[in-house]
Amino acid sequence: MEDLVIEEQGASSALQITLGDFLVFINWMNQTEKSLDRAEAMPTTPDVDSGKVKGWIQLVQRLEERFRRSEEKNWRSKRM
Repeated sequence: MEDLVIEEQGASSALQITLGDFLVFINWMNQTEKSLDRAEAMPTTPDVDSGKVKGWIQLVQRLEERFRRSEEKNWRSKRM
C-alpha cells in the first residue's frame, strides 16, 4: 500500500505523497473533527514524510487558531 505515490505534474520529490501519508492525514482529520465537536484540543501532528501533507495539517491548524481567536474576540466584545 505504501508504494502508491501521488505526484503533481512536474513535482519534485518533496511533493510526493504516499498513500500511507494520505491515510494518516485522513485519520488525523477525522480525529480533529471529533475533537473540535467536543471543544477539545486538536490531536497532535502526525509524523508524515510528505511536505505537502504537513502543509495541509499546518493549514488546518492555522485556520482553527484563527477561528478560536475570532471567537474569543467576539466573546470579549459582547461582554463589554
